Amino acid sequence: MKRGHFSPWFWPFLWPAKSGAFTLFFLLIVSEDLLHCSPAHRRAIIAHECGQLICFHSLIWALAGIVVLRNAAIHAGFAWIGAHQGPLVALGTLLAFLGLILVGFRALLYWFEHQADDYAVARVGAADLVAALSWLCTATFGANASPWVSARIRRLQLRHGLPA
Repeated sequence: MKRGHFSPWFWPFLWPAKSGAFTLFFLLIVSEDLLHCSPAHRRAIIAHECGQLICFHSLIWALAGIVVLRNAAIHAGFAWIGAHQGPLVALGTLLAFLGLILVGFRALLYWFEHQADDYAVARVGAADLVAALSWLCTATFGANASPWVSARIRRLQLRHGLPA
């Protein structure tokens, strides 16, 4: 159960998020306010998170991070560039590499969220998922809509012919 910004203590990536449901490898973590929303919203949000669990998204994130951070070939490549081209070229290459990694991880995030949304739509229907995402956006971000969640809502509305 997530209560406030600093829970669960073992997964600090969730601390900035105030509410919702989250996956951690084979765990499903729900915030306390999710227990007080309508059952249809709760069912849709949990269906989305089950899609994350079934597709092993947390495990893939961890493996991708390990591959990038612990890859001997990457380290050897930067060492070679530094030795043969100089430290400024190595630094520029490192910054370009980090930029590409960020773009790649963002694309992976979008793909995972869309995949989990599609899983939830197959279980509860597009209208229920859109309503749940709208509720979650309001509950989490207040009056200001989240562009990320709003884009997911628009994608589902366009894909399933729902009114905007």
